Amino acid sequence: MRRREFIALIGSVVVSWPSATHAQQASQMRRVGVLFGASASNPEFRRRIDALRRGLRYLGWTDADVAFELRFAEGNLNRLPALADELVRANRRHRDLGH
Repeated sequence: MRRREFIALIGSVVVSWPSATHAQQASQMRRVGVLFGASASNPEFRRRIDALRRGLRYLGWTDADVAFELRFAEGNLNRLPALADELVRANRRHRDLGH
């Protein structure tokens, strides 16, 4: 795998987790964390997030079922680990609040 392909792969890592309790219910809102190596204005980001949403719709999920947590490294890939930690902390806060 070439470096650019690897960076693109890492920059589009998607992590998901349930939004509330451990009991999974079909009507629960789910949260999806998205890390992207570039900025939100990058056209590649829009293509990827649109593809993700299409895939989720294909599986029967709607915008009412999923909330996206987006983090952007703005081209500085060294920021990705800190942004991933931020997503984990946000999930813990959300869970601790009982959402």
